[in-house]
Amino acid sequence: MSVLELKMPLGTVLRGALALPGSKSISNRLLVMRALAGENTLLPGLSTADDTLLMQAALASSSTNKFAGPAGTVMRFLLPYLCLQQGEFRLSGSDRAHERPIAPLVNALKQLGARIDYLDKPGHPPLWVRGGALQGGKLQIEANISSQYISALLLVGPYLPGGLQLELQGPAVSKPYIQQTIQLMQAWGAQLQWHENTLTVAPQAYQAPASFYVEPDWSAAAYWLAFAALVPATDLLLSHLKLQTEQADRQAAEWFGALGCGLEQRPDGLRLQHQPASDAALAVYNGQDCPDLMPTLIVLCAIQGHLARFEGLASLRLKESDRIEALRINLEAAGVKVRVEDDVLQLESGVPAGPAKVQIQCFHDHRMAMAFSLLAAAEKTVIFDQPKVVEKSYPDFWQHLAGFGFELM
Repeated sequence: MSVLELKMPLGTVLRGALALPGSKSISNRLLVMRALAGENTLLPGLSTADDTLLMQAALASSSTNKFAGPAGTVMRFLLPYLCLQQGEFRLSGSDRAHERPIAPLVNALKQLGARIDYLDKPGHPPLWVRGGALQGGKLQIEANISSQYISALLLVGPYLPGGLQLELQGPAVSKPYIQQTIQLMQAWGAQLQWHENTLTVAPQAYQAPASFYVEPDWSAAAYWLAFAALVPATDLLLSHLKLQTEQADRQAAEWFGALGCGLEQRPDGLRLQHQPASDAALAVYNGQDCPDLMPTLIVLCAIQGHLARFEGLASLRLKESDRIEALRINLEAAGVKVRVEDDVLQLESGVPAGPAKVQIQCFHDHRMAMAFSLLAAAEKTVIFDQPKVVEKSYPDFWQHLAGFGFELM
């Protein structure tokens, strides 16, 4: 499927139940923890996303060549893990992965005794890792670049001699993802404290359970909350999804709820129904803690003509694509006027009403494809140049849309 056209026929309804994929962020953390523990813990609900398959393959392979593909979590979580292993390893990824900086994590690991060399551009993968030399201790790391650096260090903390004391420099971005890492580690017996700007991990191995359930993915759920805000005939159950969670993208419940998605927690999952947008809808949104929500939120607001301002988007430039630029290009292709200044995006007009064809450039980015699928609910025929990118996080996304009557050509 090299190109895909998506259309929502008149009268399409979102009714029934839907099983979402397991959380990719939880899955990749648990896979590293299980590998460190050396146990065979069952992980029911484990994500089937490409990023998770890459993590599984890298951890299971006896090869010294480890490939992270385009996955930021795989690249960043594997690096400290490999520093603990005996042997020498080459850690590489896709071309885009080699453009994404990793120097803050490398520098932090070197303070702990790691032996890492850059094989091409300084500060970026691919990397050569000589394992077995990682020690515990105190170190500082800039917290305003990527929470994944912090989570990567925390995950190996219980296996460092003397443990780890990590001082965060500056305000942490995507803070809920750090809290998610802490919650999972503590569930597996790690002794960890977060006091002011310092995280302390005791040298105590994980106590791996026989089985550990992986929650459905709130990042995937967000697309359906957005569709519910747009499609009047919606009565959809997202099976087993819970409002009480450490997942950062649970923020979608508040934002998308105010924009027209009614939410009801039930024992068997989260029920979505369309409702009028409320006065609680914000004029300014800050994406610092949940950057992966922002493409979907921005496209939804553009379709509704909600001319909001979106701040705290700096980390979007370092994702699978430069998401700020990708959003600007695709919104303008849909007829939206946009103003971008640094890490701020302002909608200056909504999506024009009426049928039209819109060409979307995915830029090898799964979030671009899925966010702009919302245009189908605005009478647009949406043409995607790289539809397979959804496999990175939500492999069944197009099939799930087809199951509700969307036309895929």
